[in-house]
Amino acid sequence: MSPAARRGPDDPGIPPLDGFVRFITSVKLAIVLIACLVAGGIAATLVPRGARFFTSPAFLVPAVAFFVNLAACTIRRFVHELRRPGRHRHGPDVLHLGLIILMVGSVVSYWSRGTGSITLTPGESARLPDGSTLTVTGFRFDRYPDGRPKEWVSTLRITEGDVSVVEGYELRVNRPLRHGRLSFYQSSYTEEWQLALRDDTGVERVLSEGETAEVGGAAVLFMATEDPTGSGAGRAVVRIGKGDDSRVARVAPGDPIGPSAGVADIRRVLATGILAVADPGWPVVAIALALIAAGLALTFLQKLREAA
Repeated sequence: MSPAARRGPDDPGIPPLDGFVRFITSVKLAIVLIACLVAGGIAATLVPRGARFFTSPAFLVPAVAFFVNLAACTIRRFVHELRRPGRHRHGPDVLHLGLIILMVGSVVSYWSRGTGSITLTPGESARLPDGSTLTVTGFRFDRYPDGRPKEWVSTLRITEGDVSVVEGYELRVNRPLRHGRLSFYQSSYTEEWQLALRDDTGVERVLSEGETAEVGGAAVLFMATEDPTGSGAGRAVVRIGKGDDSRVARVAPGDPIGPSAGVADIRRVLATGILAVADPGWPVVAIALALIAAGLALTFLQKLREAA
């Protein structure tokens, strides 16, 4: 007689709650969900604007379902392991916990990540959101013997007040700098024109295009350069003075600007482009990766001990 035939009319069989738990902790369900996520991710990389897939219900629903499946499976296994007599094997539990935290950290990183870019020439600084100051102390652009670009390297300093917390760090394309919750990446380079002004006392002030300064008693706005394709700019276009009293002039090295200042030089300099990424979720991801590594190592050691 079959098990179904042996049940009485009031025998409920498998309780509904147990059936639901078995369903959400099913390995088959996990495999199906992983297959959906992988197939969708591959397809999203092959079609235009496929990145939208990762914010659509087609991705979010199976992702949430897989998270629930993994969490329920982890809890069920952990409870079962605690009730099990003899030695306990918690390596897989640590591994599963790491995977859960990794998923949470990835979501936090995705939704809270912010990016910004700055372009600085050597000697220029930028104030960071945490109050510290980033300064580019040097920049070089290396080429191969045939003239092809090889790499560009920015030398950075970060100060907090009068204390230097990072000194002489060489930022490269594949060597980012982490500072607090910020990560800095070498993203680009460009060439900029600078206008060097000198007053009668010998004090020099360097302006980039768009900057204004008081030099020799006159307000000077560096607007643009003429003949920027040559080895040196022929003249700089500046606005001298303020308001209705201002005037636009074209000046070259040696020309006077105001009663007690003149143009010292017009030069082209390399500027570095730095991408700053704020990622509040990366500490959570780091913890998750450490747990995953610990879980794998613990599971491997437990298997060796059982085989001995």
